[in-house]
Formats: sequence, C-alpha cells, structure tokens
Amino acid sequence: MAASTGGTALSIQSAVNAASTGATVNVLTGTYAGNVVANSMTNFNFGTVSLGGSFTLNAGAAGSALSGNLSAASIALNGALILSGATTLNTSSAIVTAAIDGSTAGGQALTILSGAGTVSLGSLGATTRLGAFTDTGTTTLTGTTYNANSLNFGGPLTLTAATTLSTSAANGSIVTASIDGSTAGGQALTILSGTGMVSLGSLGATTRLGAVSDSSATTLTGGTYNANSVNFGGLTLSGATTLSTSAANGSIVTASIDGSTAGGQALTILSGTGTVSLGSLGATTRLGAVSDTSATTLTGGTYSANSLNFASDVTLTAANTTLDTSQAAGNITVSGNIFGTANGAQNLVLTAGPGTGSAAANGNILVQNVGVKGSLTLGDLTVSGNNFGAQTVSVGNFKAKLVGNQVFSSHTLNASGTVDSTVGGDASGPINATGTVGLAVSGDLSGSIVGTAIALNAGSITSATVTGSQNISVTAVNVGTSTLSAPTVSATATNFNTNVNASNVTLNAGAITGSTITGSQNITVTANSVGSSSFTAPTVGATAASFNSAVNASSTANISGGTVAGTFAGGTFNLTGSTSVNATVSAKSTTVSSSAISGSYSGDAVSLSGSTSVNATVASTSLNVQSPSGKLAGTWASLDTSASGTLVVNNQASVGGGNTNPNQIVVENFVLPTGTRVTPSGNIILPPSMMIGLLSPGGGANSVPKLIQVQDVYNLGALLSTGYTAIIIDLSGHAKTKDKNTRVSMN
Repeated sequence: MAASTGGTALSIQSAVNAASTGATVNVLTGTYAGNVVANSMTNFNFGTVSLGGSFTLNAGAAGSALSGNLSAASIALNGALILSGATTLNTSSAIVTAAIDGSTAGGQALTILSGAGTVSLGSLGATTRLGAFTDTGTTTLTGTTYNANSLNFGGPLTLTAATTLSTSAANGSIVTASIDGSTAGGQALTILSGTGMVSLGSLGATTRLGAVSDSSATTLTGGTYNANSVNFGGLTLSGATTLSTSAANGSIVTASIDGSTAGGQALTILSGTGTVSLGSLGATTRLGAVSDTSATTLTGGTYSANSLNFASDVTLTAANTTLDTSQAAGNITVSGNIFGTANGAQNLVLTAGPGTGSAAANGNILVQNVGVKGSLTLGDLTVSGNNFGAQTVSVGNFKAKLVGNQVFSSHTLNASGTVDSTVGGDASGPINATGTVGLAVSGDLSGSIVGTAIALNAGSITSATVTGSQNISVTAVNVGTSTLSAPTVSATATNFNTNVNASNVTLNAGAITGSTITGSQNITVTANSVGSSSFTAPTVGATAASFNSAVNASSTANISGGTVAGTFAGGTFNLTGSTSVNATVSAKSTTVSSSAISGSYSGDAVSLSGSTSVNATVASTSLNVQSPSGKLAGTWASLDTSASGTLVVNNQASVGGGNTNPNQIVVENFVLPTGTRVTPSGNIILPPSMMIGLLSPGGGANSVPKLIQVQDVYNLGALLSTGYTAIIIDLSGHAKTKDKNTRVSMN
C-alpha cells in the first residue's frame, strides 16, 4: 500500500496526487500495478517496491527526494532530485535521470540496475556528494560531474560532454568499463580519486575522447586508450595496451607503467607528431614488448620490458636511466636520437643481456646518434647484450660488454672520459677518447682509435689507425694494414703487418712483414721471421730466426738471428747470424759475425767474422776479416786478416795470417823507382815517362815473352805470384830497373 504522510492507504499514484508539494510519500514493500507520474516536488520513501508500470518524475518534480529500492518497467527522473537515503533503481528497460545529489555529503548510496536496458545519467553528487555509486548497465552520461564516495560503472559509458569522475573527497575507488565519446574528440574525461584506486576499461576505442586526465594510480583493463591527449598517473596494465593520440597529434604523458604479470603486457604508444613523456616502464613488473613511434621524453629511471623500440628521438631527464630487456633477451632499438637535458648530467645504461654466454641469451642494441645536441652530451653510456650498433655517440665514459659485434659504422664514438669494451665478435668504427681506451675483441678490430693509454687485445686488427698520447699496447693473433702512433708502442702478435710511429717501440711477433717501424728513440724486435719491412730509430735491436729488412739506426743497431739480410744504414751496426749474413751496410762502424758472410759493407770500420766463409765487397778505412776462406773486393786503408785462412783479395793471391797493407804487396820483393806513389786504393803513380810492364813466363826455347801493362798493385801482385817478371819501362829510352826475381811472394 502507499500512503501519504498522515494520510490513509492509497495507490502510489493516488498518494502522489493527494500529496501536497514537498510532501512525503511512503511506499511500503510490495508489488504495485500501474504507472506513477509526479509533476511536483515529492519525497518518496520506498521499501522494496516492485512497480508493474513506469515511474516518472517530470521537470516540475525537481527537488524531489528518493530513498529505498524501486523496481519498475522504466524509470525516468527528469528533474533534479536528492537522495534521502540509500537508493536502488532497477529496471529491465531504460533508466533516465537528471542530476542527482545526496542530502549529506557521502551519506547516500545509489545503485542503478538496468539489465539489458539503457541508462542515461545526469550529474551525480555535483552539489552534495553521493555515497557509493554502482551502475551495471550501458550508460550515457549527460552531465559533467559524477562525485561520490566511490564510482563503479560496470557497463560501457558514453560521454556527451566534458566529464569528471571524482571520488577524491573520500579517496574512493573508480571502476569503469569502456568509455567512449559521442563525437570524435569532443568529450574530455577527468578522473579524480585522491589516493583511491582507479580501474579503467578502454577509452575512446569506438569514438575518440577529448583530453583524458587521470592523476591517480590506475589499472587499465582495456586494450585501447584513444583520445585527443592523454595524461595518466601511475598505470598498471592488465593486457596488451595501446595509448593513442595520433588522430589529433596530441600529447601522451604518463607516470610509471607496470605490467600485472612479468613480461605479459605489451605497450604501444601512438601520438603522431604529438609529444610523449613516459615515467618508468616495468620498474616493478616488467612489461612485454614496448613500441613508441613518437618523440619521447623519459622522466623515469628504469624501462624494463621484453623488448623496447623507440622509433623517434628520446630525451633523458633523470640522472641515471636504464633501458633493460635482459630478462627476455629482447632487442633495444632507438631509431631516433638520444639526448640529455643538461651537459653530461644524464647517464644511460642499455642492457639487453649480460653480455656473456650465448647470443640467444642476449638481445641486440641498435641506436642512432647518442648525446649529440648542440653542445650537450650525455654522461656515461654502458651497454651489454649481443650486438651493439650506433652512429655518432658523444658521452663521458663508454663501457660495453657484448657477445656479438660493436659497430660505429663510419661515425664516431666520442668519449670525454674512458672507453672500455669487451666484445665477443668484431669491433669497428672510429673511437675518439680523451682518456684511456681498452678494447678486448675476440674477432676483428678496425677503424680509427684515439686515446691516452690504449690497450688492444683482439683476434685480429685490420685497417685500424690507432693514436695514443701516452702509449699503445697491442695483443693479437694478426695485426695488418694498420698504423700505431704513440710515444710508446708495444705489440705482441703471431703475424704483424702494420706501420708504427713512436718514440719507443717493442714488437714481439711470429712473423713481421710489410711494416714500416719508426721510433724517435728505440726499437726492439723479437720475432721468428722479419721480412720486407723497415726500421728507423737511433737505436734498433732485433732478434729473429730469419731477418730480411731495412734498418736505419743513427746510433746503434744490434741485429741477431739465424739468417740476417737486408739493407742497413747509420751509426754502429752489429749483425749476428748463426747461419748467414747477407747484408748491404752503409754505417760508421759495422761488426758482422756469422757462419757465412756475404754482401756489401761500407764505413769507417768494418769487421767481418765468418766461421765458414766471407765473400763480401767492402769500402772502408779499416777492415778486419776473420774467416778460413772467402773472397774480398773493394777498397780500404788497412786490412787485418790475422785470424784468417786463405782469402782472395780483389782477385789476387791469397792473403792470410797477418796484417797486410796494399803497399806491401810490391815493396816486400820489388823496388819501385824513386818518386813512385801507391795510393790507399792501390793505384800506382809512377814518375813521368815511366811505366811498369810484365813479361809472361817463358814457355820454351823459341817462345816470345808477352808484354803486359799494369796500373795497380792488386793486379801487379796477382801476376807476379804466377811467374810474371816485372820491368820498368823508361819511355825516354833509358832502362832504369829490372826485377831480378821472377816471382814475388805475397805472404
């Protein structure tokens, strides 16, 4: 039954008709037939009422109050009303309301149950906040403010105007299913929950919203969030999620974003030409694949995902930023440039894996320019993973630990500090550091490298130009077609074919070929074989089983080995070959010791000690020869063969067992005319109108001696030793001297 206040029992409509404006109609629990229409302000207190017809409050009933549970065929609350108590509106058809307020802030809950029917709600709690609000139906929000202790929209929402969902006064929760606009980009949405949690279904998936603003900790339960612009606080994703403002080229701003299961939720950012600002991603729970097509500012410190792909420029704002895909061995790709916001103030770590183990346990890292923006550079850059590739990189310190390759292509790594890379594959591209450089490369190392102290350890070094302001240390299997320049250079290699410019050089190699080694002070070489190379320094020392190269040492050179050959020039040379020495030497002083000596030697002093033989051409002031046999040719001022056996000197008789001056070849048993001179080179200069002739040995009674003219003592001595007779011929016709001996001893 229904009764108006103080009245008798009536039908609901009769009670409404009988009630004066502002009167209260109490409707007891029960089932009622008919429709109810109120045209003036009426206060309804329902028990649990089931109305067979519709319930309508027209605009004239604005200001009416409701409480209790009302079920009706349809409900239309066309005038603003107030809830005087907890209220439930239940229909299987449509529910339409104008604005609804509470009577005491947060004191009156409202539940909307429409089944398959549609719901249209004006503002809720705009003047006086409602209590808990629940709506399970498909709902159109026709108002602007929805303010309650908590808001729970279980069905899809459509906005008709800029809308605010607020529970901030009570720090209550806000839960929605999907929310769409009614015109593309025409309806803004603001979420205010204070410290209350927020759960949002898709936004604008069917019809794009306007500006979306949500500063609360929010779980996104939908897949698409499409608006003119998006501004979120902390987010948790429950599924693969796309944040899109691309249709309006709007901005996307978020605080941190996490997944709900590690690596289970992908994130796609689409803003067209709009800017993007992202807090940390996956810092608490790793995201799945992250893709961001827009220019983006990273305001957080940690970006952890199965993979990270930034298609445009990335700006760092934190002191330390880490992009991490190591848990999934995913790739990190930045197709744009990476900038800092203050010179040297942002450090970056790119981790796609531990940089050890198998390639499958590490992702690849590919970036473009890093830290190149006017005068701004990044702080430190640290990378680990499989392969790393970059264009121009300007950072403080660079550190890499890679299973695969490190490639800077034709661009440059510029480090204002140090460079330290451990690379399992190849490393290439220019490296320019103002500090030390350390590269441990299992494969091939190439490109330009500049630093202070440079340490290179590689499988091979090819086409590298290495310049160190302090020193260079190289350890490799093969070093080829490269240049090493530093005050001090030391290299250890199996095969070495490279140019070196330094003050001091130390080379330890299996084979050295095709190298030009220049040292302003010292060169020290230890090798199995040295060939087709040149060594220039004041002091050169080389030890090799086989040595055949050019040495120019202005001070001292000590070359020793099994076989020694080549061209040598400079100050003092000591050549020692256990098997042989075959050299062309032009030096102030040369000392050669070997089993067999050959070649050409010139200088002030030459000493040749051949345990088997000496066959050489010598031009020197002083010549010392020690050998059991051999042949000498050339010129010298003095010849010492005191420890020698039989030698052929300038094609003449053997000389050995004593000190011999070229003059003694003739003066021992042959007296030249007065006024004759013998030059240091052995030429005979006779007085005017005289010459020396030789008569050949007699061959029998009827033989006629043959007359031979000689010009030097070497030729004269050789002929005398074979039986020729020397005579002096006076061209004026007066005989002067005739040698009475037919043979002159050469010993």
